[in-house]
Amino acid sequence: MENIRGVFICIFILMIIITGSSMSAIAQLYAGVWDGRIIRIDPSASSTIELAQGLGRVEDGVCSPMGWLYFADTSQRKIYRLRGDGNFLTTIFESERLSPEGLSLDGEGNLIFNTTSKDGATPNGVWMIRYPYASQPGQPKQIANTNVMGEGTLILNKGPFKGHLLAAVGDKIIRVAPEDFSFQITDGNFIVGEGPVGLAQDPLTGDIFISFFRSGEIHRYTPTGDFVEVFISGLVDPTHLEFDELGNLYVSELNALRVLKIDKNGNTEVILSGYGISGLAYCGVPKISSIPLSTPIQWIILSLLLGGLLVRTILNTNTSLSHGQDGLLFRVGDGDRREDPQEP
Repeated sequence: MENIRGVFICIFILMIIITGSSMSAIAQLYAGVWDGRIIRIDPSASSTIELAQGLGRVEDGVCSPMGWLYFADTSQRKIYRLRGDGNFLTTIFESERLSPEGLSLDGEGNLIFNTTSKDGATPNGVWMIRYPYASQPGQPKQIANTNVMGEGTLILNKGPFKGHLLAAVGDKIIRVAPEDFSFQITDGNFIVGEGPVGLAQDPLTGDIFISFFRSGEIHRYTPTGDFVEVFISGLVDPTHLEFDELGNLYVSELNALRVLKIDKNGNTEVILSGYGISGLAYCGVPKISSIPLSTPIQWIILSLLLGGLLVRTILNTNTSLSHGQDGLLFRVGDGDRREDPQEP
């Protein structure tokens, strides 16, 4: 029983170390507000908690499995990283000319974002920051040159194009091959027009949803990019989209000052009003198997924990026995001593 208790304690500590957060983590919806705030939204209570203030025009965000939040600040041309409780706010990207837009993460945890040049001297495009969760994130690398204004990005998680990057640029959606994202594909299926902004993929069906700022519509496409339907219309300046695990879609209506929740049947509910929200980030419950260890100290602590657990198991096992010269039997680790049953 003592061995089992020790195993559970070590597993509990290990999960905390890997996630960098408490075991009480639950799914949350976060938003960037144009007046310089980042807030957490409780969809069930239509309430908010302020996590950061005094920033610039905060727009789209994304949440990593490790519990980090990333938000783009288009006016100050920065990308922020912070925890879900608002702690450890840092700037991991800052530019004099490039304003970041819609963020997403690939399967390795690398941060993808669109940029818009403020002076016209630097081409617009799609960029990647490797290891944004590390103490020293990698340098931004341009992976697509679009030469037109960019908005949302999306890494596909389902379908034949799993791992491919979609990016809203101008009046079309481009698809970029995975791996190093070096090959940009001209794909007519993803040219959609009308100013696409937000992109999201339904975790249940793999269908792709795109919001159109000017027309106030959200369209649904198959995982291969074929048009299915106008999912909803009559919205006021819809911007970024987020899905939860149940297939509920969250939409920010910038100039209507509200956030909508739309279920898979199209039923709409206002879960927040009175905020100029452009970007959303949904954080599901962390999955331990998908969380990489991000720092050397986490690897060291993990090694010590596993080593300590192994030593404890060896010292306390009931099957590790040693025979003394006097014919008495000793159980290693417990100090017990009893007569050898073979002796008279």
